Amino acid sequence: MVVVGRPIGWRASGYHTAIPGPPAGPAPEQDEVLCVEGSPFCALRSRVRATQALCFQGSRSALVGQSDPASRCTGLALCALRVRATLSATGEACAVERTRVSASVASVLVALCESERPSRPLHREDTNIVIGAQTPGPTAYAATQARDIASAFHLFVTPAIERIIVEMTNLHGARKYGDGWRPMDATDLHAYLGLLILAGVYRSRGEAAASLWDAESGRTVFRATMSLKVFHRYSRLLRFDDRQSRPARLATDKLAAIREVWDLWEARLPALYNPGPDVTVDEQLVPFRGRCPFRQYIPSKPAKYGIKSWVACDAKSSYAWKMQVYTGKAAGGGPEKNQGMRVVLDLTTGLSGRNVTCDNFFTSYDLGQRLLERNLTMVGTVRKNKAELPPALLESRGRQVLSSRFAFTPTATLVSYLAKRNKNVLLLSTLHTEGHISDRRDKKPALILDYNCNKGGVDNLDKVVGTYSCRRMTARWPLVVFHNILDVSSYNAFVIWREIKPDWMPGKRNKRRVFLEQLGKALVKPLIQRRQHLPRTEAASALVKVLQSATAAPPDQQRQGPAAGTAAARSLPGHHRGKSALTDVRVPRRPGDQRLSRSQLDMLPPTTSPLENLVRVNPFSLWQDLNGGHIKLYNTPSKSVISLTFTLPQQPDTCASPPLGGTSFSTCQP
Repeated sequence: MVVVGRPIGWRASGYHTAIPGPPAGPAPEQDEVLCVEGSPFCALRSRVRATQALCFQGSRSALVGQSDPASRCTGLALCALRVRATLSATGEACAVERTRVSASVASVLVALCESERPSRPLHREDTNIVIGAQTPGPTAYAATQARDIASAFHLFVTPAIERIIVEMTNLHGARKYGDGWRPMDATDLHAYLGLLILAGVYRSRGEAAASLWDAESGRTVFRATMSLKVFHRYSRLLRFDDRQSRPARLATDKLAAIREVWDLWEARLPALYNPGPDVTVDEQLVPFRGRCPFRQYIPSKPAKYGIKSWVACDAKSSYAWKMQVYTGKAAGGGPEKNQGMRVVLDLTTGLSGRNVTCDNFFTSYDLGQRLLERNLTMVGTVRKNKAELPPALLESRGRQVLSSRFAFTPTATLVSYLAKRNKNVLLLSTLHTEGHISDRRDKKPALILDYNCNKGGVDNLDKVVGTYSCRRMTARWPLVVFHNILDVSSYNAFVIWREIKPDWMPGKRNKRRVFLEQLGKALVKPLIQRRQHLPRTEAASALVKVLQSATAAPPDQQRQGPAAGTAAARSLPGHHRGKSALTDVRVPRRPGDQRLSRSQLDMLPPTTSPLENLVRVNPFSLWQDLNGGHIKLYNTPSKSVISLTFTLPQQPDTCASPPLGGTSFSTCQP
């Protein structure tokens, strides 16, 4: 480890000497040298570190309201003893430095007692971070209102938001179709959102909607909820504002097409969850290549083109605590100055006692000082073109690989770590006060390890949201923003549900998938129960009958709990224990019939009802019924389809039927 410079302060142009220089005497030729263990000044440095422990105690006394001026002055003066003197390998240099440090300490004691500079806030190295009266996790309101999975989701997509969407969609639909438009209500909207979520659960984001409604390879719940035509109509007509009054609002707000919904939704995020001690601020890019006045191009992102949002989330749970859509430059204005500082200050409004982790787009010394005024600390990488950086930390030539150089001010710590030859990385922290080096093989400082631990909060949010995203192909950017609202809302609801129900599905690794599947089915269930016409396919029709019969059950049976909802399903042959009523229903069959897939049953002669005891014909038992045709067997446990084609030769009519369980066909003689 290399310590840079004398006891230092800070100014805009870089690090400078804040303490008067030593008395007359020779000065060392080098400004930075390694400390040689066993030298006299190394012992002096140990005593200085012991004095810093008292400094931290003085800081804590000042924070809790120490009213004694003498005690406060002593604590502040001790804080100034963060001495990082240059060291030398020779005894003469050590003696000179010892004299210089003594004079410098005396000057600091006098200067700070006169000015009574404010003490810095508590740090993680000093004591445990106190977050005030806020307990990390769901708020008391969220814990009481999240009674089930659907209610946890409606904490974010509130009835006020739904009312705006339903009203604006009906207004646009009436203008387009006139009397032919059937008004949408909240149940229709819930079912539409549920199908979007289920499509994301089944990883069908890039799959055509027609394949989801396909009679053979599709999912039963889609056909049982609504027709494909109605789904497409809702996707085309979904609106979030009045289109006729939009031009006047667009003059001052580029997000006018969805501004009201966005503001209502964004205000719910910080009201339902208190982040932990570490908060991550970063950017999020929602993929979109259509026409949008504020579409961004970020080559480092996988999607490259899309709508950018600023996100502040909890570093541990990745709960999205605050979000802002970046709409580009202001109308008629130039580039925004100090944009990174403005974004971090906006996203951390209302926080106190936390540490903010951000990348080099946001990090600056001025931002660190502004956050300290709010009792917030900061850790982040720094761009090398910052004017305040000392040249000694920018230099990487001739340095040893895996070495670290530190520079300090009374409120900030800067480190230059050489990870590879001639390639260093700079980090700035107002959280760390010491240049601790880890015992790992790469000798990374503790500052870098803390940054690596907390930098991926927003990146993890992008990953989990993209895994089961409900995004659909569209050319309208307001719908893209709304899809992102649904994705983030469903994940935030999952975080709240997981923390208030820690005993829910213990030891399982697919909790989020199960949560989203149950959420989607809970949203579509009311529309299926009130459906008046049955779907054409047997499986979808059976699903509608199961849910409607469960709704029509006697009240005493409905009060029995979740078992009453599946009573009708259990009465059907082939019901499997543990399956919910919205699980893809198998077509009932006679006990003596062989198990056939849905596609095989479609090849059978049409029947009036699947519940009647009719004799079924196995297409594999009679060759003459096939006439040398092709049979396609579909197996769709997920979205993959396996197609097997069998070409069977023409056989005499008097051929005997081979057994169903046989593995080969035998030739029959007339």
